[in-house]
Parts: sequence; structure tokens; C-alpha cells
Amino acid sequence: MLPHLLLPEAWAERERCSAAPLVVDLPSVLLAFTSTLAVTVYLVLVRRLSGLVSGMVASGLVTRRFVERTLSRQLALVEGRLRVSARYKAAWAIVCCMVGVGFYWWTWENGRLFADLAGGPNSTASFETVRRTWWASYETYPLLAAAWVVMGAVGVYFATKQAYIYTQLAQFAWQSRSLWRFQYVPRSRDDDFGWKPVGDVIGIVYLGFLNFTFSVTALLYLLRGNSQAYWNPVIAAFASVGTLTNATVVIALLWVMIRNHRATILGRRKQTSRALRRMEEGVRVRGRNTSRHVHATAQGVLLSEAPRWYPLKGWLKPIFSLLPAAIALSRLVLELRR
Repeated sequence: MLPHLLLPEAWAERERCSAAPLVVDLPSVLLAFTSTLAVTVYLVLVRRLSGLVSGMVASGLVTRRFVERTLSRQLALVEGRLRVSARYKAAWAIVCCMVGVGFYWWTWENGRLFADLAGGPNSTASFETVRRTWWASYETYPLLAAAWVVMGAVGVYFATKQAYIYTQLAQFAWQSRSLWRFQYVPRSRDDDFGWKPVGDVIGIVYLGFLNFTFSVTALLYLLRGNSQAYWNPVIAAFASVGTLTNATVVIALLWVMIRNHRATILGRRKQTSRALRRMEEGVRVRGRNTSRHVHATAQGVLLSEAPRWYPLKGWLKPIFSLLPAAIALSRLVLELRR
């Protein structure tokens, strides 16, 4: 079960539990943490996306002239689509509150937490007793119950807003896929070859992916029900679509960065190779252009040392970044098989 997987030592005391305080309600604690983190991830994602193009111009990855003449229309369109009116935001907030109430009511009526606490061989409490002593019981602690609902609503609200940004980002990338003209940025100017602004966006998308995975794991535990059967197709669809969407965005961003970085490296190598051949011929025939020849040779050496597939510092970064997601998904599989 999920609490046992997360904190076995604390959950070992469940056999003697006759109440459900916050300290044993680890799924709700995890949801509170992931809901708060979802707000932070969304705000950081918006800030990094708003400065993405200017950051690429500053790093030298694209030119300002290219942005103003070629990408300005697409950028204006996506910026307009991201500006959702206050009326739609309020309507969606109400919908998310209704979803939070639905989550709470399902947990109250069929919460697996109550069944687990009351189902131990040495337990003296019934399902109803544990439920009434739950820290978020609306009968005993109405304010805490309201906080539980708000916590769930906030998580759903910002997770869906983040998903909306992902769809707009994917649409923008698809519509402008043939327009991009990336420049080669030497390592002597930037250790990340100009791709650091894109790497910052990928980093926050990684974090959002992990946050979503852990929150869905907690939700699946809470909504499994005391019958221990996953019969709710809505939750299963939500988890599947959300996981696939997050994974697709991460892979797409990595693919765009690696593909275009490789293209700029290979293109610059061809240019440098041709220039070296011309200069070597000029040195043999006329005995001049020595300084330019040395400069081109140095550029060729730097290009030969440049990584072809992952421009950001630390080639193990993408692998280690995905390990927490793999661990979370493995925990989810274990939870589903119990």
C-alpha cells in the first residue's frame, strides 16, 4: 500500500491505530505537498517561457533580426492564446472546486485509508470510528475538511493550466518547426552552447512531470476504495493522459534541442573544413593568411570536442533526471498490483 511504500516505519504502527490523524494520512500529506509544488512549477514555467526567446537571443542561439522578421507573428499568436480572460479562469476555478469536493466525498465514503487502519488483525476500531476521527472529517473538523477540498482544487487547477501551456507550446513548436534558424555558439562563449534557456524550461518540465506522477499515485491510493478495486475509469484516464502528456513534452523538448544542436555542430564543421582547405591552398600558393589559418584550425579543434547529442553541461543529467520518474512509476505499478 502507498503509505507502507513511502514510510514503512511509520506505517508499521497501523495495527494499533484507532484514529486517522494527519501523521498517518501520508497520501493527503503528499497531495498537499504536490498541490503547493504545482503552483510553484506553473509560475516558474510561465516566467521561463516568457523569457525563453530573449534568453536565446542573449546567448546567441538565434538572432534578434530572425525573431523580429520570422517568429514575431507566431509569438504574438501564442501569447494571445495564453492570455485567458478572468471570466474563464473563474469558471474553471469553480469546476476545479467541484472536482475537489468530488474527491473528498469519494474519499469519505470509500476511503481506503480508513479500511486499512481499521482492517488490521489487532485493530480495535471500525471503519466508521476511524473515519469520524479522521483529521479532515467534515463532521468533526469542518475547517480542515474545507482545507482538504481547497488543496485538491488548487492542485487540479494549476495542473490543468500547466497542461494547457503544454498544448500551446506543442502547437507553437509544430507551426514554427520549419522557421527556426539556430546559430552555432562556441563553448568559449557559453558552456551550454547557447541552449541554457531551453535547458531551464526542460528542467521545470521535468519537475512538473515528477510532481504529477507522485500526486496521481496518492490519488489512486485514496480513490481505490475499501473494496480495493480500481473501477473508476475517469481517474485511470486522467492518470494515463497526464503521464503521457508530460512524458511527450519532455521527450519533444529534448528531441528539438538535440536535433538542432547536432545540425548546427555538423553545419559549422563543414564550413570550417571548407575554410581550412581554402586557407591551406592559399598558404601553399601565396604563403599568407597564416593568422586566419591558425584561427580556423583552433575553431576546428573546438568543434571536434563539442558534444553532438546533448549540449548542456553534464551528459548524465537527462538520465538522472528521469530516474525519479522511473522510481515513482515503479511505485505506482506496485500499488496497482496490491
